[in-house]
Amino acid sequence: MRVQGLTAHDERVIDTARAIRNFIAHGSTAARDSMNTHLAAVMQGGQNAHLGRGVNEIQSAGFFLKTIIANQRRVVRYATRLREISAVM
Repeated sequence: MRVQGLTAHDERVIDTARAIRNFIAHGSTAARDSMNTHLAAVMQGGQNAHLGRGVNEIQSAGFFLKTIIANQRRVVRYATRLREISAVM
């Protein structure tokens, strides 16, 4: 089901957050691969700065989320973007 008002950039953030959650919850190889696929795509189009993984695959979601980028932990950046998205739903 598609929620009206969401952009493709917003959908990528939601899908990526879900993939990160699934890897944290399940820890399976499939969940890790899905998370890395979403992390590689989340910044497409120039939106969602600092939410992706770059060229290296992520092995630890905790380390990835705790990393400080531009003076802010990545987990805070995700929370901020999700809050912004929820405001338009």
